[in-house]
Amino acid sequence: MILGITLVNLAEHASRQAFRAISELTPPIYILFFVLVGSRLQISMMSKLGVLGIIYIVMRVSGKSLGSYVGARISGASPAVRKYLGFGLLSQAGVAIGLALEAWRTFGAYPQGRHLGMLAINVITATTFVFQVLGPPLTKYAIFKAGEANVKK
Repeated sequence: MILGITLVNLAEHASRQAFRAISELTPPIYILFFVLVGSRLQISMMSKLGVLGIIYIVMRVSGKSLGSYVGARISGASPAVRKYLGFGLLSQAGVAIGLALEAWRTFGAYPQGRHLGMLAINVITATTFVFQVLGPPLTKYAIFKAGEANVKK
Protein backbone atom coordinates (compact mmCIF):
# COMPACT_ATOMS: atom_id res chain seq x y z
CA MET A 1 0.00 0.00 0.00
CA ILE A 2 2.83 2.37 0.83
CA LEU A 3 4.44 1.62 -2.52
CA GLY A 4 1.15 2.46 -4.27
CA ILE A 5 0.77 5.72 -2.35
CA THR A 6 4.34 6.68 -3.22
CA LEU A 7 3.92 5.84 -6.90
CA VAL A 8 0.69 7.79 -7.27
CA ASN A 9 2.13 10.85 -5.62
CA LEU A 10 5.49 10.91 -7.43
CA ALA A 11 4.60 11.49 -11.02
CA GLU A 12 1.56 10.69 -13.13
CA HIS A 13 3.60 9.17 -15.97
CA ALA A 14 5.72 7.03 -13.65
CA SER A 15 2.69 5.77 -11.73
CA ARG A 16 0.88 4.73 -14.93
CA GLN A 17 3.89 2.69 -16.06
CA ALA A 18 4.28 1.15 -12.63
CA PHE A 19 0.62 0.20 -12.40
CA ARG A 20 0.78 -1.43 -15.83
CA ALA A 21 3.77 -3.48 -14.71
CA ILE A 22 2.14 -4.37 -11.39
CA SER A 23 -1.15 -5.34 -13.04
CA GLU A 24 0.71 -8.00 -15.01
CA LEU A 25 2.19 -9.43 -11.81
CA THR A 26 -0.91 -9.51 -9.63
CA PRO A 27 -2.77 -12.54 -11.09
CA PRO A 28 -0.01 -15.02 -10.13
CA ILE A 29 0.18 -13.45 -6.65
CA TYR A 30 -3.59 -13.81 -6.18
CA ILE A 31 -3.46 -17.41 -7.37
CA LEU A 32 -0.64 -18.22 -4.97
CA PHE A 33 -2.44 -16.49 -2.08
CA PHE A 34 -5.68 -18.42 -2.59
CA VAL A 35 -3.88 -21.72 -3.19
CA LEU A 36 -2.03 -21.30 0.10
CA VAL A 37 -5.27 -20.39 1.89
CA GLY A 38 -7.07 -23.32 0.26
CA SER A 39 -4.34 -25.66 1.47
CA ARG A 40 -5.35 -24.79 5.05
CA LEU A 41 -9.03 -25.62 4.45
CA GLN A 42 -9.90 -28.87 6.21
CA ILE A 43 -12.85 -30.61 4.60
CA SER A 44 -13.37 -32.67 7.78
CA MET A 45 -14.28 -29.47 9.65
CA MET A 46 -17.02 -28.49 7.19
CA SER A 47 -19.76 -30.33 9.07
CA LYS A 48 -18.94 -28.28 12.19
CA LEU A 49 -19.10 -24.96 10.35
CA GLY A 50 -22.84 -24.86 9.66
CA VAL A 51 -24.18 -22.58 12.39
CA LEU A 52 -20.88 -20.74 12.85
CA GLY A 53 -20.64 -20.13 9.09
CA ILE A 54 -24.18 -18.79 8.94
CA ILE A 55 -23.54 -16.51 11.93
CA TYR A 56 -20.34 -15.26 10.25
CA ILE A 57 -22.16 -14.56 6.97
CA VAL A 58 -25.01 -12.71 8.72
CA MET A 59 -22.65 -10.66 10.89
CA ARG A 60 -20.34 -9.82 7.97
CA VAL A 61 -23.24 -8.67 5.79
CA SER A 62 -24.75 -6.72 8.70
CA GLY A 63 -21.44 -5.11 9.64
CA LYS A 64 -20.57 -4.08 6.10
CA SER A 65 -24.09 -2.80 5.43
CA LEU A 66 -24.41 -0.85 8.67
CA GLY A 67 -20.82 0.43 8.57
CA SER A 68 -21.06 1.59 4.98
CA TYR A 69 -24.45 3.21 5.62
CA VAL A 70 -23.14 5.14 8.62
CA GLY A 71 -19.95 6.13 6.79
CA ALA A 72 -21.89 7.24 3.72
CA ARG A 73 -24.29 9.22 5.88
CA ILE A 74 -21.46 10.95 7.76
CA SER A 75 -19.69 11.80 4.50
CA GLY A 76 -22.86 13.21 2.96
CA ALA A 77 -23.23 10.61 0.22
CA SER A 78 -26.50 10.41 -1.67
CA PRO A 79 -29.34 8.28 -0.26
CA ALA A 80 -28.90 5.76 -3.09
CA VAL A 81 -25.21 5.28 -2.27
CA ARG A 82 -26.04 4.93 1.44
CA LYS A 83 -28.62 2.28 0.64
CA TYR A 84 -26.56 0.15 -1.77
CA LEU A 85 -22.90 0.59 -0.79
CA GLY A 86 -22.89 -2.43 1.54
CA PHE A 87 -23.73 -4.77 -1.35
CA GLY A 88 -20.65 -3.58 -3.19
CA LEU A 89 -18.33 -4.57 -0.36
CA LEU A 90 -19.35 -8.20 0.09
CA SER A 91 -16.95 -9.86 -2.32
CA GLN A 92 -13.83 -8.41 -0.67
CA ALA A 93 -12.31 -11.18 1.43
CA GLY A 94 -8.53 -10.96 1.19
CA VAL A 95 -8.08 -9.02 4.42
CA ALA A 96 -10.35 -11.37 6.37
CA ILE A 97 -8.38 -14.38 5.16
CA GLY A 98 -5.09 -12.67 5.98
CA LEU A 99 -6.31 -11.87 9.50
CA ALA A 100 -7.48 -15.46 10.01
CA LEU A 101 -4.05 -16.73 8.98
CA GLU A 102 -2.43 -14.28 11.39
CA ALA A 103 -4.76 -15.41 14.22
CA TRP A 104 -3.84 -19.03 13.52
CA ARG A 105 -0.14 -18.18 13.61
CA THR A 106 -0.38 -15.95 16.69
CA PHE A 107 -2.62 -18.14 18.84
CA GLY A 108 -0.96 -21.39 17.77
CA ALA A 109 1.29 -21.23 20.83
CA TYR A 110 -1.68 -21.76 23.19
CA PRO A 111 -3.27 -25.19 23.83
CA GLN A 112 -6.63 -24.41 22.18
CA GLY A 113 -5.31 -21.54 20.07
CA ARG A 114 -4.22 -23.66 17.14
CA HIS A 115 -7.66 -25.30 16.92
CA LEU A 116 -9.49 -21.97 17.20
CA GLY A 117 -7.19 -20.41 14.61
CA MET A 118 -7.82 -23.31 12.23
CA LEU A 119 -11.56 -22.97 12.86
CA ALA A 120 -11.35 -19.25 11.97
CA ILE A 121 -9.44 -20.05 8.76
CA ASN A 122 -11.98 -22.67 7.79
CA VAL A 123 -15.03 -20.50 8.52
CA ILE A 124 -13.62 -17.55 6.59
CA THR A 125 -12.28 -19.64 3.70
CA ALA A 126 -15.53 -21.60 3.32
CA THR A 127 -17.68 -18.48 3.47
CA THR A 128 -15.36 -16.71 1.04
CA PHE A 129 -16.65 -19.08 -1.62
CA VAL A 130 -20.18 -17.89 -0.83
CA PHE A 131 -19.16 -14.23 -0.99
CA GLN A 132 -17.11 -14.66 -4.16
CA VAL A 133 -20.10 -16.23 -5.91
CA LEU A 134 -22.74 -13.80 -4.61
CA GLY A 135 -20.53 -10.72 -4.28
CA PRO A 136 -19.97 -9.73 -7.93
CA PRO A 137 -23.65 -9.92 -8.96
CA LEU A 138 -24.63 -8.00 -5.81
CA THR A 139 -21.96 -5.39 -6.57
CA LYS A 140 -23.35 -4.98 -10.09
CA TYR A 141 -26.86 -4.71 -8.67
CA ALA A 142 -25.73 -2.05 -6.17
CA ILE A 143 -23.90 0.01 -8.80
CA PHE A 144 -26.93 0.09 -11.08
CA LYS A 145 -29.49 0.69 -8.30
CA ALA A 146 -27.40 3.52 -6.85
CA GLY A 147 -27.27 5.14 -10.28
CA GLU A 148 -23.48 4.99 -10.35
CA ALA A 149 -23.18 3.02 -13.61
CA ASN A 150 -22.36 5.17 -16.59
CA VAL A 151 -24.91 3.62 -18.93
CA LYS A 152 -25.15 5.27 -22.32
CA LYS A 153 -28.62 5.32 -23.79
